[in-house]
Amino acid sequence: METQYLLNFINNSISAKAFYVYFNDNKDVFRKMLPAEIFDNMINKSVKDIELLRTKIKTWYKDIHKYECECKLWNSNQKIPIIGNNQQNVDNELEILKHETPWLYIAVCKKCKQPWFVAFDTVDDDYYLQKISTLEMNAILINDKYPRHFADNEKVRPDENWFEAFGYKDITDWKLKTNKQ
Repeated sequence: METQYLLNFINNSISAKAFYVYFNDNKDVFRKMLPAEIFDNMINKSVKDIELLRTKIKTWYKDIHKYECECKLWNSNQKIPIIGNNQQNVDNELEILKHETPWLYIAVCKKCKQPWFVAFDTVDDDYYLQKISTLEMNAILINDKYPRHFADNEKVRPDENWFEAFGYKDITDWKLKTNKQ
């Protein structure tokens, strides 16, 4: 349970406040789990930059568990802000297999082959990743049956003006001209 809270904290799936409440209720377990420096930083709250603390814990966690890929640390429904090296990390981890639109695509982790449905929000500068099964991935690749997970997020769906502004008639024309079949 503590490991899951730690992963949720690393992935911004729970707030720092919620994590600290859980942490304070389970200090003895975390004292045994975490390196002394990280534990002391959390107890003393000497790390004012919460992102720095997340990075320290993430680095330690990846080192101790010898994860070869970043996606093992992502939740099944992950939001990743495009700040720092995050865009490069996502781009380096995933191999794009098929686009639904310029900002929606199916990809697999280059190392572990986990399939993902990815949305790229160019308004708020975020990645949204939805873990999917191999069966779902095959339905998309073979039958163009994309999940509707991001259907309500207008920021990841181009409008007609976008296609026209970039010289395309519509999504079909974009796919043909960019070879994104």
